[in-house]
Amino acid sequence: MATFAEAGGNFIDTADIYSSWAPGSRSGVSEEIIGRWMKAPGNRDCIVLATTARGSAARTSSAPSRTACAACRSRRSTSKQT
Repeated sequence: MATFAEAGGNFIDTADIYSSWAPGSRSGVSEEIIGRWMKAPGNRDCIVLATTARGSAARTSSAPSRTACAACRSRRSTSKQT
């Protein structure tokens, strides 16, 4: 990710499902990895991070959407949301 950002990349798309296909893995691992990288000074301000909700969290009801967003922010270790 550092090389990507240094080359001018600034948009990362992730989802809690991206790592769930691997045997023994759990949902949200890719978001956690990105979150750890973003904690380094300057990384959060240079990246636009998108995420995707799935399953019950993707329903149009606002309560599941808020819950899914809160879980994503927690895994990414960020409170910034726009």
